[in-house]
Amino acid sequence: MLFRSLFKTTGYSGSDVLNISNSLIFDNKYAIYGTDNPSFSINLSNSIFHNHEERVFTFCQNSIIENCIFKKGKEGIHSGGSYNITVNNCEFSEFTESTTRTAGTYTNCKFFNNTNGLKLWPDLHLINCYIYNNTYGIVMFYPLQ
Repeated sequence: MLFRSLFKTTGYSGSDVLNISNSLIFDNKYAIYGTDNPSFSINLSNSIFHNHEERVFTFCQNSIIENCIFKKGKEGIHSGGSYNITVNNCEFSEFTESTTRTAGTYTNCKFFNNTNGLKLWPDLHLINCYIYNNTYGIVMFYPLQ
C-alpha cells in the first residue's frame, strides 16, 4: 500500500490499535500523530517511512515495530515518556535531529548517516545494534526531573 496522507488520532478512546504492514508512507509533516493515551497501540511491520518534515510518530504507546525502514526527516520515533515500545530489525537514516526520542528496547537495529545516531534516554535498551557513520553516534540526553 502507498500512503501520502498522514494518520492522526486524537481523543481518548479505549484500547485503540493501529496496524500497518507492507506499506510505504512518505512526504508528510507527521507520518503518524497521536495524543498521549495509555491504551493506544501501534503495530508496524515491513514498512517504509520516508521524508517526513517532523516525526514518524508522537505519543503512541504499547508499540511493536518490526522490519521497518525510517528514512529522512527531523526525528524518527518520538514518544513522550517511558512507554512500552519494542523495535526489532529496523533501519534509521538521514535524520537531522535524532532517530529516536523515546525509551524502549531496540534489537538488531541500524542507525547510520544521521546527525545524531540516537539520543540515549533513561530506560532505552540497545541489543545487538549498529551505530555508524553519524555526526554523533550517541548523545547522552536526560530530561530534567
